[in-house]
Amino acid sequence: GAGLVGIEETIAQADIAMMAGASRESVSRALAEWKAEGVVGTSRRLKAVLDVRRLAQAATRHE
Repeated sequence: GAGLVGIEETIAQADIAMMAGASRESVSRALAEWKAEGVVGTSRRLKAVLDVRRLAQAATRHE
């Protein structure tokens, strides 16, 4: 659907942290928060951004 982005590649939290210039722990907390808010979701084989607009807004809160 609109705003849904699927990611098939596995990306480690440590790699996300390195790209974002953040700690792995901060990435873990942010992902957990976004998952609880329904912004991102995961299944065994697919990671998905459920709402790209909300993810962008949530990401600015963590800067």
